[in-house]
Amino acid sequence: MNNYDLIIVGGGIAGYHTAFTARQNCADMRILVISGETVPTYSAPSLPDYIAGHMKREKAFVASEADYAAKNIDLQLGVTVTSADAGKKTLVTDKGETYTYKHLVLATGSLPIQLRRMQGTSLPGNHVLKTVQDADFLATGDIKRAVVVGTGAIGLESASSLKERGVEDVTLVEALGWINPKSFDKKASDYMVAELERIGVRVVLGEGITAVEGATEVTGVHTAKQFIPCDTVVWGIGMRPVTDLAASMGVELGSAGGVKVDELMRTNLADVYAVGDCTEPYDMFFQKYMPNMLWRTATEQGMLVGQLITGAADEEDAYEGAKLLFLTYVGDAVACAYGHTEGSLQGQKYTVLEDCQENSYRKVILQDNYIMGFQMVNTLEGSNELYAQMLKGVPIDLEEMDLSDPINTPLKYLCLGKYLLQMHS
Repeated sequence: MNNYDLIIVGGGIAGYHTAFTARQNCADMRILVISGETVPTYSAPSLPDYIAGHMKREKAFVASEADYAAKNIDLQLGVTVTSADAGKKTLVTDKGETYTYKHLVLATGSLPIQLRRMQGTSLPGNHVLKTVQDADFLATGDIKRAVVVGTGAIGLESASSLKERGVEDVTLVEALGWINPKSFDKKASDYMVAELERIGVRVVLGEGITAVEGATEVTGVHTAKQFIPCDTVVWGIGMRPVTDLAASMGVELGSAGGVKVDELMRTNLADVYAVGDCTEPYDMFFQKYMPNMLWRTATEQGMLVGQLITGAADEEDAYEGAKLLFLTYVGDAVACAYGHTEGSLQGQKYTVLEDCQENSYRKVILQDNYIMGFQMVNTLEGSNELYAQMLKGVPIDLEEMDLSDPINTPLKYLCLGKYLLQMHS
């Protein structure tokens, strides 16, 4: 009874969509999902809402064990696959069980990066935000002073949600000169800092953490310039793909350490696929293979593989590519970015169009009449149109543009000179 048509290693959203899509398209396929977590599939992006008190814990779950059973999908929780043999098509778990498969899908996800070699980072009081259990402490634990390290989506949302939860003293620390420099330039960061400070989060920029202080538990952190007292440190400095199993069975990895996949999410091994955070998919805009640890990407990949394995899709339905869209919420403000920043285009010629309002900011970067990137804070006006135009890869002509066409709305006022036009080289 340990023989399965489809085994999925990983019970996150990528694994969930692979299993449920396969079942939707094939009623009699034997499907097993093996997850190292002790709880079924949940929505990681919703955890900050749970921490802030905007949502009850149970609402974070996408599917229950009963949901898996109702679809006749076997689910094993708290189980780790210790080894796999692609030639024999077998898996061995830490429970001593051996399973055989016809198709294997690696959906092993990602883990937060933690600075284990830094002084004090193993003390009680160091936390990350990835799992429901992580969120449980941040939502209900006795926290009086928190330092959040890193200003990606996890860092920004952790700081905001802790403050909204009622933590009295929250400090956000970024080693570089402004918030999330991979997605934003400094002016967009300034607007985000203003919103963070409005809700009571102290922001420290240009100072990396050098050590965590404490004898038996965290009492503070040191930066290059100051000591910040705290009882809790939340690390939000990035994620790394979990590829130990993949590498051990001979799966080829990409340049950034994720599983290398083709346009059908196939690995270099026969009948072995990979989906979600552990992969390096093709990016539509940047036109290269690169990590993309987003919910939408994992969902699309899981659904595609579930269709491919059951014959509901074929090679003509290849994955068109991931889209590295940054979208997060800080207090009452939304922040969004896609494509290049001025920093990533440094040394090249480009044009910047900016809409600087008192409480909101929009920026469009153009190069040779192509939209190369946009950044928005406290507004999403025109974001869908800009996003679509970038994915089309079609140039625009500011002089010839039909400003009466609704699709040109995001650039309309910019072209009319209402906003600042800057040339850079």
